[in-house]
Amino acid sequence: MTRRAPSLVSQIARRLRRPLRLRLPAAPDRAGPLIVLAAIPLVSALAVEGQAQLGRWRNASLERTLAPKLAAHAAVARAAAVQEAALPLLTRPTIGAVAEHLAAVLPGTARVHLMAVDAKGRLRLEIDCPDPEALRAALAGDPLFETLRMTGQGVAASEGVRVILASPEP
Repeated sequence: MTRRAPSLVSQIARRLRRPLRLRLPAAPDRAGPLIVLAAIPLVSALAVEGQAQLGRWRNASLERTLAPKLAAHAAVARAAAVQEAALPLLTRPTIGAVAEHLAAVLPGTARVHLMAVDAKGRLRLEIDCPDPEALRAALAGDPLFETLRMTGQGVAASEGVRVILASPEP
């Protein structure tokens, strides 16, 4: 009588009935280093995440602590910018002071036809005089008018030449 080989289902059923035996390495001293090597990536990932969380917490803490100081610093910077923008307006002589100074500097035969200051602070003068070179020499020696540049000449209503002077942009 020939004996038949057990079927695949019966082999699986027999193996499932047996108690499960874990096979540990023969030498237990090899298990420790293997576990440590396997845990390195996990420990590294946890350390990196912990450092990132700590950095985010410190940044948030610094932002809360420094927010009032940063706002105060920004307010001071804005005030300084406004003051710096207003400084040319405050240090510029008034049109009346310029007129008085111009009257003292002009040659006796010259007459002011127009004196104006535009929105950018540029001075524009139109002066009628018989000798433009004498006028230019009189204004060139004065610190208030030495930056004026001749921008044109024309015929004056009275005898002489109308000299048009303007200051450069401040």
